[in-house]
Amino acid sequence: MLTVHLFEPRHVPDAARLFADAYAQQCVDNALLPPQFCDPSAIEPRLASMAREQPGVVLLDGEQVAGYMLGYATIPEFFGRSAGVYVPVYGHCVAPMYEIGQVYPALYGRLAAEWVQRGCGTHSLTYFTGSQSQALASLLVGYGFGLQVIDAIRPLAVEERTPADGFTIRPAGEADLGAIHTLDSKLGKYLRSAPIFLHTRPVPEHDISEHFLGEGVKTFLAWDQSVAVGGIRAVLNSGPGCELFNVAGSLGVNFAFTGETARRNGVATHLLYALLQWGAEQGMERCVVDFESANLPARGFWESQFQPICHSVVRKVDDRMTPLAKPSSYP
Repeated sequence: MLTVHLFEPRHVPDAARLFADAYAQQCVDNALLPPQFCDPSAIEPRLASMAREQPGVVLLDGEQVAGYMLGYATIPEFFGRSAGVYVPVYGHCVAPMYEIGQVYPALYGRLAAEWVQRGCGTHSLTYFTGSQSQALASLLVGYGFGLQVIDAIRPLAVEERTPADGFTIRPAGEADLGAIHTLDSKLGKYLRSAPIFLHTRPVPEHDISEHFLGEGVKTFLAWDQSVAVGGIRAVLNSGPGCELFNVAGSLGVNFAFTGETARRNGVATHLLYALLQWGAEQGMERCVVDFESANLPARGFWESQFQPICHSVVRKVDDRMTPLAKPSSYP
């Protein structure tokens, strides 16, 4: 008989094994994934930390863990002015012998009540894509979740390409800080506009050098004569989205923008390939990126170059159902 209980520290080892087994299956389907998370010992510290400070639930079949869910709460101003909760990809899992539609309603139904009581009106959850995710995706849509962010991955190998006609691609330097600031401001304005409406804050001008030219960071710019029309940046051994990719060997793309006049001319692809070649020279094993699903032009580009691996979805609960809560720091 399946019963729902509060997640306790004693459930961590079984929950970690459950996720590690599920992750190992993901690695069979995609050899680029960091292999260390197939080991439960790499997951246990994360779950143990969450279990000490965050609400969670576990579904037991007798004494066996059939599934679990934990989320980081309470995150202030989470996709809006209200507080929210985030369930990372390792913060939930179901044993393969149980039905998604049987387990997740029990887990989310119990935990959502706790979140709302704590003032968390925004709920977000990340899950692995693929055929096995379809049932979960359908269930979440039924609860009112919508796609927000996509994490994607690719190898560093690139095709041979002729130079972008009329454009020059080169690494950025200190003399290019003004051009970088202009591109960053344009990207922020674009993401804040309809229909994306993503709340962003461009990097302050005095921090541009550190963010775009700092240690382990590489930025390439595309030039149309003396005007910078596009740029891309990545960080060594880091990932911009799912924290399981934020590990050694990951080249994390965390800025990219191509001006309207340079789009559909291969400029974005040439920028990406320059970055990938640099990452390969630095010994990276994979490249990862995350992007907003509402940014359709960028989504089309990234999905043509990368394989989506995680989806992050968001639900907004009617704020009249949510009591005021005092926000705490996000771990």
